[in-house]
Amino acid sequence: MNRVSIKLIRGILEAADQLNLDGDAILVTTGLEPSILSDIDAYITQDQYRNIWQEITQRSGQSDVGLQLVDFADVGTFDLLGYIIQSSPNLGEAITCSIRYRRLMNEGIELKLETQGSIAQITYNIPTDPVPISAYSQWALANLLQRTRDTTGVNWTPITVGFRHSLPKNLTAYQQKFRCPLEFNQPVDFIQMDRELLDMPMLQAQPGLCAVLKRYGEDLLKRFPPATTFPDKVRAVIIEELHKGNVGSERVSTRLGIVPRTLQRQLREAGTSYREVLDEIRRELSVYYLRNLDMAICEVAFLLGFSETSSFDRAFKRWYNLSPGEFRHLQSSG
Repeated sequence: MNRVSIKLIRGILEAADQLNLDGDAILVTTGLEPSILSDIDAYITQDQYRNIWQEITQRSGQSDVGLQLVDFADVGTFDLLGYIIQSSPNLGEAITCSIRYRRLMNEGIELKLETQGSIAQITYNIPTDPVPISAYSQWALANLLQRTRDTTGVNWTPITVGFRHSLPKNLTAYQQKFRCPLEFNQPVDFIQMDRELLDMPMLQAQPGLCAVLKRYGEDLLKRFPPATTFPDKVRAVIIEELHKGNVGSERVSTRLGIVPRTLQRQLREAGTSYREVLDEIRRELSVYYLRNLDMAICEVAFLLGFSETSSFDRAFKRWYNLSPGEFRHLQSSG
């Protein structure tokens, strides 16, 4: 399971405190002890990170809370990575360093810089997370924009900004922050910019300091486990196939270019099984989908790859000792 640095969590929750969202309470609600914030070497799982963003969204009651939190972040929020970016010679090098050292903050992120003609595009993606959380996408892209504006001193405007999540009812905060055309329901989150902006010098560029920080970053990367484990790869394929009903190990094996026996053996060596991985994904997504009161329970069952609603009912009772309907009633009454 991909991990997220507690240093990043601390920065996010400090920003949440500025909006009176009670960072400690957010941690407790998501099953974490506030004392974990004092352990700078600690990590949480990608699923716990997602739950924190869900709780922030629910507590705020604001569809643009991710954009609001950016106003209380700074370069220190991103620890070593933030200081490497700040001391880089130019924006292009800063983005390249972000890609190289992103795992120090969040192992689950795919970050890419692509150029075509006069356009440069930076993309964010979390391939193991099928349901985009708008607050996280807002936070990620607005931070990229704001930090680069702050560190270059140039109040630049993107060409286009795209989000994985659906079109919100109110675009005012998005328009004020990005000041450019916006696209939604995209395969990945992205920002497009003029390619020439990659040459913008950083205000606090210090090549010597940057080299020292990058060496330290390389030392930290050497201590990390492989970026993507075999169960992570299986999980990503299952998520892609789930709503199609293709949840059998044979289909996933074919997608990975191996036979089912090899799939089961490698999962067993990793301490899990195909059934356990599938069950975990369904369990996590079931709660997310059921919180959307506009989605019928039969639709949730379909999205989770169950052939019948009754099968989903039995599975949900096994996971949470409640029926989907009972869970939804508790959510709406709370």
